[in-house]
Order: sequence, then structure tokens, then C-alpha cells
Amino acid sequence: MIELADAMVYVNQLKSTLLGKTIETAEVMQSPHTFGWMNLPKAEFESKLLRRTIVGVHNAAASIVIELDTNDFVLLGEDVTIEWGKTIPEKHQLLLTFTDHTNLVVRVKMYGFLMIGTVEELVKSSPYVASNLLRPNPTSPEYDQEYFLKNVLETQPKASLKQAIATKQAIPGIGNGLLQDILFLAKCSPKRKVNTLTEIEKNAIFSALQETIQAVFEKKGRNTMTYLFGEAGSYQELMRNPQKLCPICHTPLVEEAYLGGKVIYCGNCQS
Repeated sequence: MIELADAMVYVNQLKSTLLGKTIETAEVMQSPHTFGWMNLPKAEFESKLLRRTIVGVHNAAASIVIELDTNDFVLLGEDVTIEWGKTIPEKHQLLLTFTDHTNLVVRVKMYGFLMIGTVEELVKSSPYVASNLLRPNPTSPEYDQEYFLKNVLETQPKASLKQAIATKQAIPGIGNGLLQDILFLAKCSPKRKVNTLTEIEKNAIFSALQETIQAVFEKKGRNTMTYLFGEAGSYQELMRNPQKLCPICHTPLVEEAYLGGKVIYCGNCQS
């Protein structure tokens, strides 16, 4: 699942390969996917891509946004893979072939978005997309500690930390994947209620949020994911230790179902 830091890695790679290239052919949903969500019919989607030049690439929270030389943007996100090169896989959901005979391939795994349109059209297409495009995320200039406390923690005082941080797009671009490491660094349990946190703990969570995002980006992604050129990142997720032991105290990690997903934490280091 692409989260904010993963999108930043993708964007950095895409900028070095896509900018200035012109799309010669475009194929959407060559292999139909039940949970590959588009905002336009196949033919209309493809027609908006043909003979268009890539003029920009950026991320909107966890979404990758490719800017065309019109007022249109291609938005990709959620559980998708984006690959660059000359080899075309047997099945794909978006294939762009450029005039220099290189290709960009997007494949939907469990579910994902493939959208195209102006910013206004994209905002109207989905509440999730609108959230990514319009709301500040942890890399936005205005997303400081005060913003985090006021708009995330203080709005859900009775919620657990997992519920407050990683559900309902509470923090655009942050999901269950990086949540585990953020809370481990902050020494807080994902089941801890927000209204029991001290000011020091709240500050620690914000610092861990920023630190984790930056660490994933600097290490060119997580080692559990592959990126544009088929290579995994080098960030080792702390709460996915192959030995299932806490990296600090070496006691067995707790791994259990919680709020419709899974949480991993150290019962000794996190309270």
C-alpha cells in the first residue's frame, strides 16, 4: 500500500524519467480489475492521454500526480505498482508508451485509483482523492506540531491512537503500515487512549511521525516494497522484525487483530 513516504520516493524517481516525454499510445484496463477505480470511461480516459507531454510530477499525500501539458492531471494511488522500462507485463491496468519507446506500467493489486482530469474534476471524483489533494499532510509547510495536535489528537480524545491516526484519513498519507513504527519510536501503544497522553508523549508522536517519513524517503523506500525500477527500498520496518522481537529490549512483539486490521507493538517498551 502506497503511503506518503512511498509516494515521495516514487515522485523522486519519476521526475528523473518522465519529464518532457510525450505519450505516443495509451491503454487503460487492458486487464479489467474489479477494484481498479477510474473516473472516466476507458475511451475517454485514453483520449486525454494521447500525444500529451509530461510537464510535472508531484505527490498529494499518498497519491502520485502526473501533470500533462493541458489542464489535466493523472492521479494514481492506493495498492498499485508503478514500473518503468521496456518490458511490458502480460496484465496491466495502465500502459503509457512514449515516443522514445519507453513505457510506464501501472498495475492494481488489491485495489487502487486511476484518475484523470483537472484539479476540480479530481476533487469531485472521490472524497479520498479530495482529501489527498486539498488537506495538509505532514510534509506541508503548515503541518506543524500545533496543527497535528489540534486537527488529529484533540478532535478524538476518546479514540485509541490507531483510530485517531490511521483511520478515516485522519492524517492524509499515513496508514497502518508506518503507524506501527511511529508509535514504537514514540513509546506509545496503538491501543492507548488519546485522552491519557501527556504533553511529552503527544510531542513524541509528532516527532516520530516526521522522523519516520524522512527516514523512509532517505532510504529510498521500505524494504517490503518495490518502486519504479523494480528495486526495494532499504528502510527496515522496526515492527516487522523477522525474529519477531523488539529491536530494543528483544522481548517478543505483540501481534494481534485490532480495529479491523493488525497491530504490532512491544508490550514492554510501549505503554
